[in-house]
Amino acid sequence: MFEAPGLEPLPVSSAIDRAVFTRDYARPRRPVLIRGAVAHWGALARWTPSFFREHFGDRPVRVEGRSLSFGELVDAIEASTPSQPAPYLHNHYIYHHLPEVVADIEPLPEIWHGNLLQHARFPHAGLLPDGKIGLFLGGDGASFPVLHRDTFHTHAFVTQVYGTKSVWLYGPDQTKRVYPKPEVPTHSRIEHPHDPDLNTYPDFAEVRGYTGTLTPGDTLFIPAWWWHTTYMPETSISVSVNYVDATNRWAFLADIWRERDGRRPLRKVATIAKIAALAWR
Repeated sequence: MFEAPGLEPLPVSSAIDRAVFTRDYARPRRPVLIRGAVAHWGALARWTPSFFREHFGDRPVRVEGRSLSFGELVDAIEASTPSQPAPYLHNHYIYHHLPEVVADIEPLPEIWHGNLLQHARFPHAGLLPDGKIGLFLGGDGASFPVLHRDTFHTHAFVTQVYGTKSVWLYGPDQTKRVYPKPEVPTHSRIEHPHDPDLNTYPDFAEVRGYTGTLTPGDTLFIPAWWWHTTYMPETSISVSVNYVDATNRWAFLADIWRERDGRRPLRKVATIAKIAALAWR
């Protein structure tokens, strides 16, 4: 597995209260891996591949363009290998698709509180992101489909529930070295950072960033505009959520202003006004 000389171990902390988190990580936009952040979650004891097969085996799920049942997906994940990885389920929204397990991930960590995207009056529409909590389920050899940075300058929290997950993060100052796609500037042309084609992308050999491994109970904070991706060295279950608060709301609103549909300027202004009114309450 490729490890660039400039990659450092992720900064690691134990439990952090919200004030310290905001001061030391969110505001300066520094990533951090928080060990044991969700030690209180029932999901840590309950969620296994067998759990999802037993309780939701017949429930349909769409993954990588295929329609499967949860049971079929779990069977594929248990047979997954690095050379033939199973389909990787990502952003399968728990509150919508699996409301029966919501109690297993409550209460949410304190540092997740105050998410503007989860406000009851936030105007979710069109391209706007939301604060839904997504389920990620993959087997040995699976990886997120693209090295990317999240749109609209949202922060993200990735929390590991079962198994382990390898992560790579690169700051905004490394953008040229990760070769953004001209047509999709939030996506990299490098498909597999853990096994890159350095003949095609030679500058990636000089990339600087962080790498680490999430274990059950850990939460990774990914600051706005940081490039990131993941790889599963074994069966992995995790959840993720995007986040906007006072530390990134200006950039979030600026992105919406630039990227929302310009053919309906009055609607765009109205949407931004609604969000701004919530952000500055």
